[in-house]
Amino acid sequence: MAQHVISLRRPKIGFIIGKDCEDLVKKKTLKKLSYVPDDYRCDGENIDVDVAIPFWISRHYDVDVDIIDTVDGDLSEKRLKSNDLNFCIGFDVITGDWFKHYDATLPTLARKIFKRSKQNKIYPPWKLQDFVYKKGPYLKKFEKAGIPIAPTMLIRSSGKFDLARSKRILNRIKKQGWGDFISKPEMGAGSVGFQKFDAEKVTPAEFLKYLKKYYKDFPGFILQQAMKGFYKFWEIRIWWYNGKFAYAIANKAKVVTGTKEKISKRPPKAIIEISISLKLPKAIIEQCKKSGKRIFPLLPKLKGKDGKDHPPVMIRTDFGCCQGNSMDKTKYFLNEFELQAANYFASHTPFPVVEKGSKAFVKTFQEMTGEKLRKLC
Repeated sequence: MAQHVISLRRPKIGFIIGKDCEDLVKKKTLKKLSYVPDDYRCDGENIDVDVAIPFWISRHYDVDVDIIDTVDGDLSEKRLKSNDLNFCIGFDVITGDWFKHYDATLPTLARKIFKRSKQNKIYPPWKLQDFVYKKGPYLKKFEKAGIPIAPTMLIRSSGKFDLARSKRILNRIKKQGWGDFISKPEMGAGSVGFQKFDAEKVTPAEFLKYLKKYYKDFPGFILQQAMKGFYKFWEIRIWWYNGKFAYAIANKAKVVTGTKEKISKRPPKAIIEISISLKLPKAIIEQCKKSGKRIFPLLPKLKGKDGKDHPPVMIRTDFGCCQGNSMDKTKYFLNEFELQAANYFASHTPFPVVEKGSKAFVKTFQEMTGEKLRKLC
């Protein structure tokens, strides 16, 4: 049993935010957050989930909450060290690169601060953040453990990029019979550098031009076979709070559809509902849950104050169709996973994302610090 220290000092939690009106809470939750100041709202009305969760905690627990707005220049080591623990909930190293138009120094500052996660009391620690940023290596690790993924090839940005190397890469892809394939720079934010190629039509010169455009800015490239089912069937996203299944939705991203992002019109609240809304057998969702659960033992360990390993506060596992590049819609594969700074799609599900999410962050705070937070009436 975890040992919690009851202190006369008021605990203090930091939340590093950075969402840009892209992950808004639903109207029902918005009504419960009337006390949130206009300065933290989008257009003076809506609220992002990375703002809603810390304000919800400040209202329902006896704790000081420090909201660190990276866009407003609040991020500093001195401020982080003044808190007992700091959650990066709407901002991370990837977001730092994305937001350099706000502040040109932000990417360098974010990397410096997050790499010193222990000294700056940042959660999750850098070892887990760095693990999730390197999609290629972790997919290979998951594949070795028997978790189904799309056929994947990793290209490092080191060495010489010339026509000969471009030709060798394309020949490897042709030899494996991929046909169409996709490429994305490792650690690229959003859809930056995401491009689809036809291995039989793209020339070494054309592919080299693409590689030269990005290799100086990124550590490498992730090449994957373009799975036909990914473009036809829904992508299933599953959220886990403290290692337990929380909720799921299904969507088709803009990068896949080529148009506006599509999200299931009947967002699932539970397993059976997602099965009905997507007209999928419950077995498919169970298959994705089973695969998603298997990644937890493969992640870097997160030891709490009690010396025990604890699961991350939030993980999102994303699944695509179909294994073996077939059109068998009963066989999904793990496409990627993300941590708590990812989108929660909070306005697209009846699941109480803010309420349950707040409890998850409080639980992790208590595990990592050993401090018990008193719940307010």
